[in-house]
Amino acid sequence: MVSSKTLRAIGLFTAAVVASGAGAQAPKNGRWVVDWGEHRCTLVREIGGGTGITVLVRTYIGTHQPEVIIINPSWTKAPVSDRSSVELALLPGGHTVQVEAATGTTKADKTQLLLLSKLDNDFFDRFAEARGLSLTHRGEKLLNVGFAGSAAAINSLRACNDDLMKSWGVDLEARKRLQRMPLRKNPERMWLTHNDYPAAALNQNAQGPVVIRFIVGADGLPRECVPVVSSKNKDLDHRTCKALTSRVTFEPGLDENGKPVPVVLVQTVTWRLE
Repeated sequence: MVSSKTLRAIGLFTAAVVASGAGAQAPKNGRWVVDWGEHRCTLVREIGGGTGITVLVRTYIGTHQPEVIIINPSWTKAPVSDRSSVELALLPGGHTVQVEAATGTTKADKTQLLLLSKLDNDFFDRFAEARGLSLTHRGEKLLNVGFAGSAAAINSLRACNDDLMKSWGVDLEARKRLQRMPLRKNPERMWLTHNDYPAAALNQNAQGPVVIRFIVGADGLPRECVPVVSSKNKDLDHRTCKALTSRVTFEPGLDENGKPVPVVLVQTVTWRLE
């Protein structure tokens, strides 16, 4: 029954929170490594000193909302309640932000982790200047780690994401010439709900992320939506494009002269049953 399950549809301009596992494998040499995934790239580093702590930095392409995952074997239980607000500080500058922490464990060995979201859009720029980070919750220090090579690592992550975008048919050079990218109207309004979950997909327990490519026309309407990375379920893929093209409108992108022009966008939507 549809009512017995709920959907977390993480759609346009929202962060996808999947706290059940980190996905990428941590390098064992204490260096930053970019893991090229099917849907996105992830920056991974295992902190030295025998701590076993692993830091992952990533974003779903098209959301512009970074995420940080901290995997810490010394946490024998979740260090905070799920969806708690924690203080993330980048060191040594001390730039501090309040972020949301989702709790979870790794799939392989059930090690405790925190997935940090609701970060600033300029987080990658600030992280590139950092040599460490700390986490604090209600005055209690949860974590304090140091690392090097952040600037080169962030550059590699961005290059990896650019390569993915190009492989999906996005002309990045054309984007650079735009005066303005398309802007979604009413961005606070959800365009997917649990009622959109296809019955066939529910019956099959189908879930997962789908990456779609579409064109926002000079009139601000999305069209020519196609999945470039499938959720592995055709009903989920089809419903994603159908909902987008029937419910979402944009302020059109503007060229260098301020004229509305068609722009190709890509977006990740994660269908998830809980």
